[in-house]
Amino acid sequence: MISYKDSLTNELHSDINTLRNELSELRKEYDEFKKVNQRELEKIHEAKKTSERLLQMISANTSDMFIVHNPDYSINYVSDSIVELIGYTPEEYKSLDQMEIIHPDDKNMISERINKLLTDNEILIAEYRLFHKNGDLIWVETRSKKVRNKQGEIISIISSTNNITERRNILQKLSESEEIYRTLFDNIGEGFAFTDINDVFLHANPAAERIFGVTDSGLQARSLSEFLSDETKNLVDYQNELRKKGITSSYILPIIRHNGSKISIIATITPKFNSFGKYEGAYGIFRDITEFVKQEDSLKKSEKRLKLLNNFISEMLSLETLESFYEYTTTKLHEIYSDSIILFVSIDEEEKNTTLETIMGLKCNLMNKVISVSGFNPIGKSYSLLPKHHKIFKSGVFTEFSGGLAEFSDSEFPAIAANSLQKIFSIKKIYSIGVNKEDKLLGVVHFFTKKDEIKDKDFIELFIHQVAIVMERKLIEQSLHEKTLELIDANATKDKFFSIIAHDLRSPLSGIMRLTEVVSADMINMTITELEETIITLHKSSSNLFKLLDNLLQWSRINRSMIDFKPLSINMYEMIEEALSVLRFKSDEKQINIVNNVEDNIIVRVDQSMMLTVLRNLFSNAIKFSEKGDLIEIHASNINKDLIEVTIKDYGVGIEPLALPNIFQLDKVTSTIGTDGEMGSGLGLILCKEFIDKHGGEIIIDSTKGVGTEVRFSLPIG
Repeated sequence: MISYKDSLTNELHSDINTLRNELSELRKEYDEFKKVNQRELEKIHEAKKTSERLLQMISANTSDMFIVHNPDYSINYVSDSIVELIGYTPEEYKSLDQMEIIHPDDKNMISERINKLLTDNEILIAEYRLFHKNGDLIWVETRSKKVRNKQGEIISIISSTNNITERRNILQKLSESEEIYRTLFDNIGEGFAFTDINDVFLHANPAAERIFGVTDSGLQARSLSEFLSDETKNLVDYQNELRKKGITSSYILPIIRHNGSKISIIATITPKFNSFGKYEGAYGIFRDITEFVKQEDSLKKSEKRLKLLNNFISEMLSLETLESFYEYTTTKLHEIYSDSIILFVSIDEEEKNTTLETIMGLKCNLMNKVISVSGFNPIGKSYSLLPKHHKIFKSGVFTEFSGGLAEFSDSEFPAIAANSLQKIFSIKKIYSIGVNKEDKLLGVVHFFTKKDEIKDKDFIELFIHQVAIVMERKLIEQSLHEKTLELIDANATKDKFFSIIAHDLRSPLSGIMRLTEVVSADMINMTITELEETIITLHKSSSNLFKLLDNLLQWSRINRSMIDFKPLSINMYEMIEEALSVLRFKSDEKQINIVNNVEDNIIVRVDQSMMLTVLRNLFSNAIKFSEKGDLIEIHASNINKDLIEVTIKDYGVGIEPLALPNIFQLDKVTSTIGTDGEMGSGLGLILCKEFIDKHGGEIIIDSTKGVGTEVRFSLPIG
């Protein structure tokens, strides 16, 4: 029989064996876990190394600066691209107080965003200014993001920063352009709006809001159909189909305003397509023509006229010249008023003279008859604009002249021409209307009727208003075209001129270089006489070069408006003597006798510096082209009570006949050698002319080859 003790011992052994087995299993599981954990750790380390290599590769191949922060925002890693961005190396940047290179106005904002990133936010995006190492201020954009482990703990913060200075500058310019556009958009007199493909208003200016009878921003997000009757919607649908085909159109559109009142507008609609050619909506220009449309009976008879009015601007803008514009305008008016002779008269800039540009409705044989009877052809002639007519035309009102052609023309046409026209064409009534744009009178349209009076005052005034808009633009286009041609011509002239000047500068400089080369190479062996001759030659060359450069500088300054024009009352005789004093050595060297016959009481009002330059150049030329022992005479006499004429006469070699007509042309300047080998560029005479022109005077040169030259120029009396 097993005792209780033995039984207990057996149970203990059994439990111990069980525990041993369990412990053995646990050890196996632990060893397996250790192996798995080791593999996981190796994978994590490998992933970390891969991430670091990837970050380094990305940062090495982009201009963006990458920074890896520790969870407390201390710096762990900075990419090498920081050098390109702000000039600091990674080591220099780590040693900096990063807030010190941030613009003072941006520091608080950056501090607040960093604090929020560390506490609440997952992402930081900020645009701010940094000081480059060289002191420049640049705009940057920084994007920062927290990186968490599987347990949700922050293990790092990665930031990328790139230079956005150029983008900010572009945005600033865009903002300025938008402000200009907004100012124009808000203040233009006509209604202007943008609509989407469903005719819903996206934007509208105050003028458009007034036309549609809504308050500020009252058109935005509203459909055009809200302002249309059922009948009118069909018209708009048709116009929409045209716009989808890329067709711009103008048409009369009856609308129902917000308060229920009905008005009629002229709508000029232009389609808008995106860069892929997809229709996106339209631009609309609106003008209230209710008062015109109210004349229902007149409108029924004027379908042709309204068609002309609707299409006028688009057709007129396609014309290339003012001449075609004048002809087009008178042709269209004559199509409507076929019993009238239509005349288009232009007005000069000062609004003092008129020019008859074109006549429509007048047969050539009748016009030839008028010319033969009166002996006068009015086409293209200029006439004085009478003050009483100026006042009428300036009003822009369609006005009847009841006194006939003689009263109408007054001093503009000779009376015999006016009477001849009146009889030949049986003119019954005369009407005129000024073509005005804002406060500027651009032209006048005359109507000479043979039968009934013209009652379409409102239509004609509206028509001529359109004419004024296009005419102003055509005048601007013509002016720009002329200015462009002038600039092209001026640039070509200056290019040729500078090539000539460069050639003229090369000669004296080459001479000076050769002489100095000879002296430097053989000065020890040269005699005093040889040195003296060389120095004299050097002085002549450098004097010629100085004169050329001085003239070139003066010409450049006056052409850039850098010379102050300060006319004073100056004694002409004394000024001539002053100019001659610096040239006496040259005239004495050539034994030339210069006689100043100008009376010592003549006073002129001139800029002394400019006039001394003129006199020195003219006297220098006279000496240059005179032979030894010649005479030069200077005279002055009154032309009238306002001007005197100064004459400089020499008896030298004269000027070639072929060169004389081009003597003041910039692109025709030529170097001419004097009687004693003196060099020149021809620029001096051009400078003289520009200075004399500046005084309101005129310079004339008469010359005979082998006889001499006479230069005359006028100056204002002081």
